[in-house]
Amino acid sequence: MFWFDLANPAGGLCFADKQLGTASVSGLGGPIAPAGNGFYRYCGRNNPADGSKKPFAPRIGFAWRPFDNKTVVRGGYGLFFDSAETREIDDSGDIYPFVVRAADNATTNATLPKLTNNMFPPVPLHQVTPAIDGSQFFAVIISERPRNPYVQQWSLSIQRELAKHTTLEVNYVGNKGTHLLNRFNIGQPVPPADPTLCDPSTGGSPTAGDCPTAARRPFVNITSSNGFLDSEWNGYSNYNAG
Repeated sequence: MFWFDLANPAGGLCFADKQLGTASVSGLGGPIAPAGNGFYRYCGRNNPADGSKKPFAPRIGFAWRPFDNKTVVRGGYGLFFDSAETREIDDSGDIYPFVVRAADNATTNATLPKLTNNMFPPVPLHQVTPAIDGSQFFAVIISERPRNPYVQQWSLSIQRELAKHTTLEVNYVGNKGTHLLNRFNIGQPVPPADPTLCDPSTGGSPTAGDCPTAARRPFVNITSSNGFLDSEWNGYSNYNAG
């Protein structure tokens, strides 16, 4: 949940304390806490994301006969951009950096999920059989400065006529991906400080100290059934073949 003051770029309401699930709001005496399960969002920003104005995607190619009509050299290079896509069923029409994805399960006599403690009224479903079960949802965090993924592709080939109706051809192709979308669950619990204290076979207890899973999660109110995903554009790929 978040609300922005359009007149104040640094203003806005958000859940800023990931440990306590509370938010500090200017003008109030103390922190406020959400009723039920809350969401988190980075504070101090009133626009969704910084767009990129630099994508330049050239394509070049050539074909050359260096000696005679029996030898041909061909080559090419291209730079291809992809959109910083979410690939999700999300709110606000793909507006970054906050996205809510609904993981729908088929069942009967179900209603839409209440994603944020009655923040939005339920929307009736019509002519849906079976209905949609909203027992699961996933919060997806998108970078406020998303990078455009791009792939560079290049190729080189040499073709030589050896005899009538007989040719020899050697080819090389390669590509390299940069700033590819990489997603991981930032709500995973960290390992306990001393795993032996949690192991009943060694006299430990799964409820002692930081052994409970909930106590080791970095974000409150985020359980194993509700993913908390962070999307970063730090992936890469490399392919070469001949």
